[in-house]
Amino acid sequence: MKKLILLTIVLLSITSYSQTLQERVSELETKTIRMDNDYSLLWNLVNQRLKVQDETLDLFSKKIDSLEAKLDAHENGSPDPEPEPPTNDFSYPDQVNASSYNWGTLNPPAPSSNLGYLQEIPDEKTGAVIRRLAPDNTIFTVKYAKNTAYNSNGKLIKASSANGTAIIDAESGDFLYYVQAPNFGNWSNTNPDLMYGITNGTNQWKELKVSTNTTKVIRTFTGYSNLSIGEGEGRISLDDKYVVLIGYKSSKKYLIVYNIKDDVIEGEQEINASGDLDWATITPSGEYVVLSWRPEGTSETQGLKAYNRDFSNYRHLYWITAHADIGTDFEGNDVYLSVPGQSSITMAMVRIHDGLVVESNKIKISCGHISTANTKRPGYAYVSESCSPSSGISTDVFTVKLDYQFNFEKVEPFGKTYAIGVSGTTSSPMFCPNRTGTEGVFNSYMNNDRYKSMYSGYAPIHQLKIPQD
Repeated sequence: MKKLILLTIVLLSITSYSQTLQERVSELETKTIRMDNDYSLLWNLVNQRLKVQDETLDLFSKKIDSLEAKLDAHENGSPDPEPEPPTNDFSYPDQVNASSYNWGTLNPPAPSSNLGYLQEIPDEKTGAVIRRLAPDNTIFTVKYAKNTAYNSNGKLIKASSANGTAIIDAESGDFLYYVQAPNFGNWSNTNPDLMYGITNGTNQWKELKVSTNTTKVIRTFTGYSNLSIGEGEGRISLDDKYVVLIGYKSSKKYLIVYNIKDDVIEGEQEINASGDLDWATITPSGEYVVLSWRPEGTSETQGLKAYNRDFSNYRHLYWITAHADIGTDFEGNDVYLSVPGQSSITMAMVRIHDGLVVESNKIKISCGHISTANTKRPGYAYVSESCSPSSGISTDVFTVKLDYQFNFEKVEPFGKTYAIGVSGTTSSPMFCPNRTGTEGVFNSYMNNDRYKSMYSGYAPIHQLKIPQD
């Protein structure tokens, strides 16, 4: 009996202790959940703080960049760079379907046989305003579609002439003065008063202060000869930091990546001198070097090729090398745009970092020029038709959206250039937009016999502007 009582007491004690243990476990589980919640709350708090810190650092970084740009401007005796409003503050033509849009008259007649200097006429379909910027009997022309015509704040236009580089007021259209710019001079992307370039046959990188027409040598590339900015078609990276030069050293041909801001040669790469290199350039981001070889194809010196900026990872990108430019897509990637001139491929885009190709025949254009000089309106390219075809697009300027959704089916018609080709002359329109893409300049005889006699050999420069509210 005593044993039974003792056993009962032990069982009751175990039960009680078990309940106590369960209560303790439950209590610990509750505390653990609270701790997890506290840790989760704390972690979220830390992440929020880090995000705020990153955003603050980003703002500080942008502010520092802005102050450095102003400091550079003052050190060069130039006016402060003027910020422009974002491009969503501007008006642009409505997007249309390229294949169904009525492009209007083919090979259109001259809008007026007596169009005077700076006289404005409206485009027949888009409402854009066209005016001639070349004075009577004075040859001013657009150098090339991808050689940026407008300075960084959009107030000045440069045009080629027999007397040097003509500087034109973009607002009034008035001719201001001549400067002696380096060959294929590139406007600075950050300072509205500067151009950069190289005089033909030399080995000197130069800077031109436009307002005073004064040039200074920034660097002499000792050992090199016959330097060019990518065979005349290269650009400077958007931050004005990098440029790709081509030159000769000991009878060998080299690509040079030059860091302008730090005055440092970051890389040199010998290339096949027997190949026919059309052009080379740094990309807008400054991350890649792109080469366009002739003829078309896939071998070492054919088609479109690219390096990383340090000349690593030489790779083939695309087999067709027609009129083209390098720009920025809607996602911020460096891309190559071209008009291949083939019935099955009328527009092509190649993403530089991974070689993704987008081809389309939605836009019926057999030849033309492309410009992505609209650096403050990334995600678009401006195309000017120059073949005077028998159907479809004829002497038109339009944009294509650089995304991966519409396959170049959607375009913005800007207006006509009336640039009918004239044998024995330089008469392609070569439309080059301003930085915000709201206007641009082009060459044209306006399908006008009077113009052909006034401007022998070179079609005169005109301006096309989309009216802004």
